Amino acid sequence: MLSHLGFDNGIVVRQPHIAVGPVDFRVVGEILSAESVVQQLISYNEEQCHESFLHGLHACMICFSEYTGVDFVKLPCQHYFCQRCMETYSRIHLKEGTVLKLVCPDDKCGGIIIPPNLLKRLLGDADFERCERLMLQKALDSMADVAYCPRCGTACLLDEDKAGCSNCLFNFCTRCREPCHTGRSCIILTPEEKLLTLQVVNGSRSTMSYSLRSPAKRYRISRLSQFIISCDL
Repeated sequence: MLSHLGFDNGIVVRQPHIAVGPVDFRVVGEILSAESVVQQLISYNEEQCHESFLHGLHACMICFSEYTGVDFVKLPCQHYFCQRCMETYSRIHLKEGTVLKLVCPDDKCGGIIIPPNLLKRLLGDADFERCERLMLQKALDSMADVAYCPRCGTACLLDEDKAGCSNCLFNFCTRCREPCHTGRSCIILTPEEKLLTLQVVNGSRSTMSYSLRSPAKRYRISRLSQFIISCDL
């Protein structure tokens, strides 16, 4: 771990059975705890490892080209790939909408997610905002207790088979996507029936008499319009 300091086999700060002798304060300006000394050594070693990586040549495991470390992106899992490949990789997932698969490209890795600050650097501000929106959308789509308002598309929390929109205040049935109808069964309308029912509700009698020449259809639309008017909005 502390290879840059020559401690490949670890370090022993103090043997537990050996007593500490007197300290000459003329030599030691400040006495640090063993934990503090070890932490400083580890930090120094990590800094030196990073410097060596930046100035050394490395092969990208995607394109197999060699670049210096400054042209690489290192992930939290310590796998690294060249900047160009990581940018292409990120933009492909954004274009295809598979933003939840933006993880370490190494197939042997455990699927470590690319950190947001790194994604922003790879995609730029505009595409990163789009990526964040897609991620939120995908996360909401995977939640069983979320439905989208039929009027404005806002995500709403389900309450059994009902939901209320916090944006447009529309209460709707999550089964048929129509206005909430507590105690009544859902009625599934065809697009034509929806249009005609709205026309009837809005009082467009001429359209109704022209379009509904079948007595059975007129009866069904009339019942549906009464149903909608009596719904709990």
